[in-house]
Amino acid sequence: MLWVREIESNLIFALRTILVQIKSGVSLFDSLYSISSGKRYGELGAELKEAVDNISTGVSEEVALQELAVKNPNPYLRKVLWQIVNGMKAGIKYLPLLLVISIVLFFVTRVLTKTFLGGMVL
Repeated sequence: MLWVREIESNLIFALRTILVQIKSGVSLFDSLYSISSGKRYGELGAELKEAVDNISTGVSEEVALQELAVKNPNPYLRKVLWQIVNGMKAGIKYLPLLLVISIVLFFVTRVLTKTFLGGMVL
């Protein structure tokens, strides 16, 4: 289950990368591909590689991300993927959607970190 935590620790950085790339005109697929092709995002990149491979073989982005959300045990990645899939279904543009997801995820992890550190005896 260590890889689940590794996914969690890289998720905010990957979302930030996707945001920057989409803002500069890169497609969602190309952005996911860039994250999945490098070693920088560890297990998160490996998980996204499955979705990228599925999309490359003709599966729609929506279905590939939905399948990844169903099978992945990390609750934060699942929530992010479901929000993206729901946004796709509703026809929402990626940039504002990803911005909101990133902000919420940042604050959730910040609260969890403070809660964890608050319970430690130094």
